[in-house]
Amino acid sequence: AAEQDRGALGIALSGALSRSEQPALVDRVQQSLASAPNSARDSLLEGLGRMRIAKAGEALENLVSKGNIDDRRKIAEALAGHPERPAALLKLAQDADAGVRANAVWSLGPIFAKDAVPMLIGLLRDHDTAVSGNAAASLGRIAEKHSDPGAVRQALCGALSDARAYVRANAITAMSIAGIQCDSVSVHDLLARDPSESVRLAAADYLGRAIARAGEKADPADKRSLLRCMGEDKNASVAERCAHPKLPPPAKDDLSVFVLAEQGSAPIARA
Repeated sequence: AAEQDRGALGIALSGALSRSEQPALVDRVQQSLASAPNSARDSLLEGLGRMRIAKAGEALENLVSKGNIDDRRKIAEALAGHPERPAALLKLAQDADAGVRANAVWSLGPIFAKDAVPMLIGLLRDHDTAVSGNAAASLGRIAEKHSDPGAVRQALCGALSDARAYVRANAITAMSIAGIQCDSVSVHDLLARDPSESVRLAAADYLGRAIARAGEKADPADKRSLLRCMGEDKNASVAERCAHPKLPPPAKDDLSVFVLAEQGSAPIARA
């Protein structure tokens, strides 16, 4: 009955389920969902997403048509743990709710769904910023995995001219991941002139990674651009990033992030 205990148990349960391969537990989770309060449903769905057995992915796909908007949003997130279920994510990526679409589009990246590339390119123009930005990120991850930057180059280069900063920043990061260069829009120009701090931070990382990849053959223009940024950018965070760009980590692990209210101590929905 204690709300705080239930939340802690939910987080613990999803971790325990991630280490289990017992099909019977999938049935128990589904039974619990039938009577669970809204505050506990996300943890149960998270647990199904983290279980690495086919039955858990099947359960999530079956719940798509039965759940409310919040359930669909969480299912779209949880399906990132089940690369064998791309059809469910492709369906959710066309959901009427922007939050569901955004989560589904993001999840298509970790499962490296190459068949989703045409849809993701179209969603770069979605009216919702999160959907478009997440589409750019997923295109970069898919192109890197399948070593096919040409399939997404034109779309990501076009996204650099998007009016929304989040989309431009994610497009630059996606290009960096996939090793893409553009002829029409210069990352040097974005680093020097873009009004958004997030875009300039992404541009600094892009150039830093390009220099690291090229080694002794690095483009001198890339180095000059970072040096100019170090001395001239009016934002201290951007200047610092130009001095020390973030390089790709040696290993990649998924993270679960719990967003709190400004004055609160419990995770909040739709943050």
